[in-house]
Amino acid sequence: MNEEKNRGFKKETDEFVSLFLEPLEIALLTTLIEQIISLLEPEEHEKDLDPLAKVVGIDSKTTRPIDDVLLRLLPDAYQDDKEAADEFRRFTERSLRELKIKNARYILESLPEPDQTVKIKSKDFQIWLTVLNDVRLALG
Repeated sequence: MNEEKNRGFKKETDEFVSLFLEPLEIALLTTLIEQIISLLEPEEHEKDLDPLAKVVGIDSKTTRPIDDVLLRLLPDAYQDDKEAADEFRRFTERSLRELKIKNARYILESLPEPDQTVKIKSKDFQIWLTVLNDVRLALG
């Protein structure tokens, strides 16, 4: 890089935050977000569920993730009550997965080109933080 740029997030105005990432950081972030999307996408057998269940967003049977990364991304709502945690998961997991995937794809589309700064609208900043937190949880 020829000139030293401000790295990371920088508040420009009340409406925009700028972000500069090195090419390697963009490539790494892209790979990690793509892996999170892959983990969160439903399994083949889950895609053919009851149409009404899809519309309502409720799964007839949802189990606690075995994968440690998925469990960090989709934690139990109640640590001390397995039955309540399973019931909560049944009503919320599908929509939570869909939202996380949607947000992750949005960030992938928003990533800057190498050596360019991206301007993030203040209203979208929460999405960035949420996806970066998911990356942090996945790495944990």
